[in-house]
Amino acid sequence: MKIEIPPGLEKYKFFLFPIIVTVFSVLILIFVIIPQIYNLFNLSSKMDETNKKITSLTQKINNLNQIDRDLYKVYIDQMLIALPFDKDIPQSLSQVQFAAASTNLQIVGLDVANESTAINGALSYSIQLEVIGTLSDLKRFFNRFDEAPRVIRLAGYELTTSKDSSVYSGSVKLTTFFSPQPTTLGAIDTPVEGLSAADITLLTKIEQLTEITPIISVTGSTTPGKTNPFE
Repeated sequence: MKIEIPPGLEKYKFFLFPIIVTVFSVLILIFVIIPQIYNLFNLSSKMDETNKKITSLTQKINNLNQIDRDLYKVYIDQMLIALPFDKDIPQSLSQVQFAAASTNLQIVGLDVANESTAINGALSYSIQLEVIGTLSDLKRFFNRFDEAPRVIRLAGYELTTSKDSSVYSGSVKLTTFFSPQPTTLGAIDTPVEGLSAADITLLTKIEQLTEITPIISVTGSTTPGKTNPFE
């Protein structure tokens, strides 16, 4: 099809065609070529990011394959002795009983708090004792919890004695810690962090303390409402 050029524009055709071609070229450059170049850079950036993730995940798989599962299971068991997922009240009371029996301290009353308190990222509950014993018995009883595998700390005490007696009586408050099982274990690309030398030393110490102090863990076998296991 032949396009007729109006007579009035005939003399401008040598000027109009280059202008029209230039305008179309600029439009093509703006709306087609530049977006394609931009998409190419974006694609390259995403490929680099994907390659980094693949490298990270490959390294994580290699690290996981090198872990001694049986050994880490032992480590987890040791950790749960010191800081279990739940209150495990029978285990705590067994260590209190052992500490009292090994120091000749007499426990005449006991109460376990139902509420839990958050302390330094862990949860805790209190054990209130009514005790009778000498000052030496009490000191040795308090020191026993530095050697106990379960994390139990002295929170406070109130003691009285008569002038003519070396026997003290009163209340002792202990704080027992536990840490609920985490609901998330981190993102898939989170690096695998192994145990440090300090962690392994601590776990070894817990294992040694477990050999010294009897551990009794009972689930669902205690009498409901009975707060004194020594009766």
